[in-house]
Amino acid sequence: MDAFLGFVIYVVVALLFITAGAALIWDDLIDFCVEKKYCGLANLAGIPGTVGAAPVQNIGAYGVELSDLLEEVLCFDLKTQKEVVLSNSDCGFSYRSSIFQSNPHLIILQVTLKLSSEFKPLTTYKDLENTNPTDEANFVQISSDGEIKKGKIFISLPGKLRISYEKPNDLLITSKGFWLVVQDMRLKQTNNFPINKTPLNIFLNKQLDFDNNKFDINYENESGIVSVEFTGKDQFIGTSFKLIFTDNPIQLKKWVITDEFENKTSVLFQNLITGKKYSHILFFPEDFGENNAN
Repeated sequence: MDAFLGFVIYVVVALLFITAGAALIWDDLIDFCVEKKYCGLANLAGIPGTVGAAPVQNIGAYGVELSDLLEEVLCFDLKTQKEVVLSNSDCGFSYRSSIFQSNPHLIILQVTLKLSSEFKPLTTYKDLENTNPTDEANFVQISSDGEIKKGKIFISLPGKLRISYEKPNDLLITSKGFWLVVQDMRLKQTNNFPINKTPLNIFLNKQLDFDNNKFDINYENESGIVSVEFTGKDQFIGTSFKLIFTDNPIQLKKWVITDEFENKTSVLFQNLITGKKYSHILFFPEDFGENNAN
């Protein structure tokens, strides 16, 4: 097989794995799979580009994303001058994003997809279905210099976040799990940050990890107020993230982030509403119509 252009196909029960070279035109792969009755890719037909480009943007259409089907990616690492195999979870997929966007030294050679030999049409659009229960609240953000910003926050665990600031601070912050996407709505600029490099990673897990050896953790319970402070040992060097809850019922009332210069940013939550359901689209970043992410 030509490692850059051809196919390798193997079947496990009803699952079918197909490896395609990065230079292959994406729609040629779709046509091949449809002809052979290999199921799963049809919703992604008509997207321009090559097989190798598909994981970079985590292409998607009609309720299907490449990350739903990708098994692994074979890359050549320009830094180590060696081939490396990345699993689905290694790729850091989120909405139209992956680790390949911030790691240009990883050159995609092959993509292995997990399809089906049984026809199961997808007739629903999962992004329009209800997501997990979502908490929402208004917030007031106060910085060390006294600047006040207001907005609304939505959180759906694990991993989903939307923070929308009121004008004139016209910012939108979203996350679907791997990336924290910060957008200036006025300037139409987008910046992506790995969420595990931010204090919010602690809060967006399914539950707080008190056994995590990456943090020094201080827990207090006094007069019905519970506070948990995480001080980082590695990526959070010089920073802390403090969560403050009411005890009965347990509700998040405030968080305080302290940076390496001892500047504190406090966020107070008001009018908390719990248990509502929203579309997954709520946690998508805005599409400005061009690739302007840094």
